This record gives sequence, structure tokens and C-alpha cells, in this order.
Amino acid sequence: APFIEAVFDTIPDETKRIPFSIADRSLRGKSALIDTFFSILELSKCRFSVSEVLAVLEDEAVQRRFGLNEQDLDLILHWIDKTGIRWGMDKSDRERQNLPAFEENTWRAGLNRLLLGYALPKSSQSFLFQGILPFDEIEGSDTLVLGKFITFIENLFNCVQSLDMSQSLTDWATFLMGVLEGFFSPDENSEAEAQEIRRVLNSLVENSNRAEFKEQVSREVMLAYLGHYLENEPLPSNFLTGYMSFCAMLPMRSI
Repeated sequence: APFIEAVFDTIPDETKRIPFSIADRSLRGKSALIDTFFSILELSKCRFSVSEVLAVLEDEAVQRRFGLNEQDLDLILHWIDKTGIRWGMDKSDRERQNLPAFEENTWRAGLNRLLLGYALPKSSQSFLFQGILPFDEIEGSDTLVLGKFITFIENLFNCVQSLDMSQSLTDWATFLMGVLEGFFSPDENSEAEAQEIRRVLNSLVENSNRAEFKEQVSREVMLAYLGHYLENEPLPSNFLTGYMSFCAMLPMRSI
């Protein structure tokens, strides 16, 4: 789909553009919100690198939820670079991944530097405080952005740590609904995508109640279930719309 859009959707002259539609794209492939929702859940299997976290924060619905904008994101990128954040929530997170447990260059180490830079007076920021060097560029309205950024990161920490627990299907649905509402503020264009996630989770609860299934399931099982419906299931639209159609080669689909 990106290659098709690169050819047909980048012609500046409207009179020369060929109207087109792309069918058979999965919900995740079509929706930035659903893709970011999965990215949050998949952080529990990753190293929590800068690129993985920023991929979440760059989503417009996430920025709206935490009151951030593109200009704020540039400032946050500057902070991340200058404080040396690279990967891992903290040393315990690294140990969980069977890697050396050191705090340096983790998100926690960087956040501590940012908070100390805000809390301590300028005269104290060139000295170590309990082994931490304060970051000396936090001032003025930057503190508002810092507060929003730390709220986002702490919520992300809590979410990822909670994913390690096995839960009942009903509890999983409640938890994942909380992730959706806690991290996303959909606009009129993405509300339908958020509603699709709610539909899948509500269906999960209904089916588990009918089957009287009370067993606890792991994160892997839950992600596989969501993946079946949100990653693989195609959107039932954009086929034979009157435009040039791109679609999968399926037999007898027009009959």
C-alpha cells in the first residue's frame, strides 16, 4: 500500500491524478491508532528503546491525550539526546531481559536528571546529587512540557509492567480498554478505529461469558487474539468504489 500511495497520491496536478482505492488492507495496516495501540502492547517484548517509545508519542491521538504538540516533541527529543537516554526502563528492566543490570542510559536515569534539573537551583546543577548530574536546561514553560512527558512515560511504565501478569479474559478486556482510553484521544477521523478496538474487546467478554471460561491467560495469548482480529482481518471497504482498485488476488470476489 505505501508504494501504491507513493505513485498515485503524490501528483501535485489534480487534473492528472488517477482516483484510486486500496482494498484488503488489515485494520492495523490502515489505522495509525490501532498500529500505535499494538506498539504499546508490544513494548513488553522489546528493549524499550528511544525509537520504540517515540513511535508511540508521535501518534497524534497520543499527543492530544497528554496535551503535547509537535513543538513539544522537538523539545523532548532534545532532552532525550542530551540526557543520554538509550534503552531500558531502569536497571531492573534490563535484568528482566537477562542483560547486565546497570542504570546508566535508561529512561529512569534520564528522567531523574530532568527532574533534578527542575528541582535544584542553578548554582547546584553543576554538581552531582546522590550520584546524579542534574540537567541544567529546564526553565520557564519547559516545566509544563516536562510534567506532561513524565506523566506519559510513567503511564507507559505501569502499562508495560502490568502486561507481564496473566489475567482472566474479562480482566484483560478491562485493562486494554483502560490502555485505549488512557493513551488515546481520538478525533472524528480516528474515533471509528478506537470503536473497532472496543468492539473486539466487548466481543471477547461476551464470548468468554457464554463459554463460562474463567481461566487466566497470558499476554502472548491475548496479543495473538487481538492480532487475529486487528492485524489480519481486512477492512470490508474500498472495493469496487468506482475508482481504480488495488486488491488481493482472490477468486470470484465480484460474483
